[in-house]
Amino acid sequence: MQLLTRVALGAAAGKTAATGGLIGTAGKFAIAPALKTAGVGLGVIGAVTQGRASQARLKSEENINRFNAQVQQREKTAIKQKAVFESKRAARIASRREAEQEVATAKKGTAGSPVAPDLAAAQAAEDELEQLLIAFEGETGARRAQSQADLDLTAARITRQKRKSAKTASRIKIGRTLLTGF
Repeated sequence: MQLLTRVALGAAAGKTAATGGLIGTAGKFAIAPALKTAGVGLGVIGAVTQGRASQARLKSEENINRFNAQVQQREKTAIKQKAVFESKRAARIASRREAEQEVATAKKGTAGSPVAPDLAAAQAAEDELEQLLIAFEGETGARRAQSQADLDLTAARITRQKRKSAKTASRIKIGRTLLTGF
């Protein structure tokens, strides 16, 4: 405040209160250049601060997209592993069911019946279909997770480009502020 008072009265420029400052002769103000310089300085500080905030926000967004892609990659792996496990489990159940059916047929004494092989074949076909369905659902889920991971990585790359553009825009704004004062 003391500096502004001196500038306003002209004392900072070596002038007396009667000849300079805000109350100076011919309506000249000694404070105008100082205020313009301060305004340009504040404009540069604002541009730098805004640029840094934009950079931080975009970097955070890029990191989130990359993290989401990693999560989707892990999801893909988990889906595939689960499908393999479920398929093996279904194969064990089918094998057990086939053995139980053979024992039941032998107990009933219908092992030589012409219908027994047809029933066994129908059950085997149904079991194989179930295993194929499990594999298909696993593959579909894994592809879905991979597609989402690819989308997240693409979003991360786009965000990185936005960050580079924002950095350039920030530098241009700082330069414009320094050159023009606006």
